[in-house]
This record gives sequence, C-alpha cells and structure tokens, in this order.
Amino acid sequence: IFAIGGAFSLQNSALHWSSDHRVHHKQVDNKDKDPYSAKRGFWYSHIGWMLRDYNKSKENEYTNCRDLKRDKIVMWQHKY
Repeated sequence: IFAIGGAFSLQNSALHWSSDHRVHHKQVDNKDKDPYSAKRGFWYSHIGWMLRDYNKSKENEYTNCRDLKRDKIVMWQHKY
C-alpha cells in the first residue's frame, strides 16, 4: 500500500527517492552533489528538485540502496 501511495507523490520510485535521499545526507549542502541543496535556493530545495532533469549518474545505479534492491515490493514499484 505504501509503495502505491508513494507513487502518487510524483517523486519517482521509492528506490530512486531513497537513493537521492541517501546522497543528500551524505553530501549535505554540497551544491554540486546534494540533490536538494539549499545553496541552490529556497524554492529549489523544497520543490525545484522535483522539476529538475534526472541526469544519468553513478548514483542512479542505486549502489547506495543494495538493501532496497533486494526488496521485491520496492523493485516491483520501481519497475512499474
């Protein structure tokens, strides 16, 4: 139920969101690496990050979410 509800938030899949969130905590306020950096401005850090282009990067390989990649529900939601 949470996987489906999370999809309604339009913030990408749980796997993608979790990967970005983990990068955010690892790279807090690094303007180039933090996907939600407040150094890009108030509006960007609160909603602008959802409107940005998702460039293919090594983080999008989800290597920082190996635990979630083993979860069948998370992977189902990510796939569909």
